[in-house]
Amino acid sequence: MLWWRGERENVVLLLYNLLQLVLAPVALPALLAAALFREKHRRRLRERFGFGLAAIAGALPDDRPRVWVHALSVGEVRSCRPLVQAIREECGNAVIVLSTTTASGRAMAEGFGAEVDALLAFPFDILPVVRRFQRLVRPDIFILVETDFWPNFLLAARNRGLPVWLVNGRMSAASLRRYRSHRWFFGAIFGSFTRILLQNQNDVAAMRELAGTAAEIVAAGNLKYDAALGVERLAGPPPATVAGRRVLVAGSTHAGEEEILLAVAARLRSQHPDLLLVLAPRDVTRARQLVGLAEGMQLAAACLSDGGGGEVQVLILDRLGALVRWYGAGEVAFVGGSLVAEGGHNPLEPAVLGKPVLFGSFMEDFADIAADLLAAGAAIQVGDGEDLFRQVSRLLADPRSASLLGERAKALVAANRGAARRTAVAVRRTLAGEDGHGPA
Repeated sequence: MLWWRGERENVVLLLYNLLQLVLAPVALPALLAAALFREKHRRRLRERFGFGLAAIAGALPDDRPRVWVHALSVGEVRSCRPLVQAIREECGNAVIVLSTTTASGRAMAEGFGAEVDALLAFPFDILPVVRRFQRLVRPDIFILVETDFWPNFLLAARNRGLPVWLVNGRMSAASLRRYRSHRWFFGAIFGSFTRILLQNQNDVAAMRELAGTAAEIVAAGNLKYDAALGVERLAGPPPATVAGRRVLVAGSTHAGEEEILLAVAARLRSQHPDLLLVLAPRDVTRARQLVGLAEGMQLAAACLSDGGGGEVQVLILDRLGALVRWYGAGEVAFVGGSLVAEGGHNPLEPAVLGKPVLFGSFMEDFADIAADLLAAGAAIQVGDGEDLFRQVSRLLADPRSASLLGERAKALVAANRGAARRTAVAVRRTLAGEDGHGPA
């Protein structure tokens, strides 16, 4: 049985697993239907139930410590890469297993190459399934990056005596309200960790309130600063099509703010007839829709996959991974998901490239980073389309101010690096049994 540590955990697990049994007649046919019609879902479904896992785990060396790192999707995979690299350097003989939940996260993780020893699909949170994964993988430490909390997996790991870490943890105001309102559930979840490494000191007290005294809770810094430093290698030279043009890059945009950006670009063209707006929608499948939207506002538009040449005034990025290069080519960068209530996206990618960064008022998911940038005079927060127009217009007219903003942004990223190394050192000490949290 998995009853562990107290009455609350017993109740949570009992209710959670009873709920699974109730929902199974609905959920399983839906999963099977998805697998029946699409091969990628079929393969992912098999992997998440553990088919093929024995062969993967059996190929791993038996005489070396094993570190299992889990990253939910693209954002978490990007954040964890410097940590994986630092663990490889600090614990050179360790076997590193990386799991992801989403297909897009898996696709990005495949680019890690020899940095990891095995890639896995994260198991469905069904008690026999997670027990089998843990039994076959046999990790000496499990590290969860940021989020993806599953009760059966976490409590089963803790029940096995496995050190379970949460790294790069953060709490937005909305998340904290949700955790507190369901404290009976999330208290058991956070109480399953042996160590919680948060992005900043402000969240430590709130996490202690939720997790109790079982976990060691510390502020270790933000892995995203380390991850941003790798962006420079990806930027490359600017595309030839931007030579001699003023370029405004809007990254990770959402419905509702693209209309604002297109209207701003149309107004800016009266001052800068050679302006090119580069739009990178968060969902690239919306690219053709955005072409039509731009053309409806009398702006010549094309997708990157079409070549994007000629007299195009708006270029839509419809390829994953293209945004970083275009951030490097831009004079001014706007980070999307922030003029509408989407929580914002990572402003560090343009910042590390020395670009002046703007974003809207909805930056809850990156509140600490946004606050750091604003406090350093390294970014500008805008309230609406009119404010965005004024600020971009000013930066395009005053290259010196734009350059100073970008220099401050780049310096801030460099000054805040180190979370990955500090965490990797702690992993090495745990694996060596030097801190009482792992195997001797």
